[in-house]
Amino acid sequence: MNLEAIYPKTDLSKPEKDKYKYPYQLRGRIIAHPHEAWAIDISLSM
Repeated sequence: MNLEAIYPKTDLSKPEKDKYKYPYQLRGRIIAHPHEAWAIDISLSM
């Protein structure tokens, strides 16, 4: 019947080597004026 238990496998939190890591674009920048940097929160509050 090919039954298998469902549980977290090992090393799931380690990043894959093939994935591109996006650098943080605002590191080292000085935000001195309004509308230079924007942010958004997409989490749901219930």
